[in-house]
Amino acid sequence: MNKKFFSLLFFIVLSFSSFAGNEVGNGGGVLYHLESKTPVMFFDAYETEARYGYRIQWPRDLSDEYKVAMSFTSRLAKYDPKLQKQLNGWIKSFYAEASFSQSDLPLIFDMGTGIHIPEWSGVAQLIIQTKHGYILNQRYWNKLSTEQKGVAILHEVVYRKALEVNPRLFLSEKVRIFVAILISNELRFFTANGYQGLLQHLELK
Repeated sequence: MNKKFFSLLFFIVLSFSSFAGNEVGNGGGVLYHLESKTPVMFFDAYETEARYGYRIQWPRDLSDEYKVAMSFTSRLAKYDPKLQKQLNGWIKSFYAEASFSQSDLPLIFDMGTGIHIPEWSGVAQLIIQTKHGYILNQRYWNKLSTEQKGVAILHEVVYRKALEVNPRLFLSEKVRIFVAILISNELRFFTANGYQGLLQHLELK
């Protein structure tokens, strides 16, 4: 089992103890510049580097968000082609299942502990996933970069898988850990057994 995985589990334990009894949700936040109100980075991308200390391994082709998201899921090919295929199907249908809101979405405070956002930034709700699809804040989505949209879509389809496994999932913490491992390509350090253990601990199987 990858050593770094155990450090991630430490964050999970802390987060569950601190959130017990509080409002829960599905993540989907975006960091924005307080002065310009411009979206800068999807929360999972910021957390990957600022909280877990991983560097995001961006794909070469950043021409559209579909390609970005599916480049990340391609890293599953060696370990879990079935999951890769399922996530890719949801990625391709993302916009068909999305609706856009002209108004700000209610913030779902689901960051967990052990992370601080920069003083110049705030966190806004970019996406809310429901049983019927995805609701996107159109103002922030339109201004977000292609690569950050790709991370956002990846988060939502992984969260969808997590809800399929556990419909009573309370927090997005475990989803964001899996996303962090995918976008940083830390997955390459896992053995086949280690990957299966990862899925089990993150409630993705």
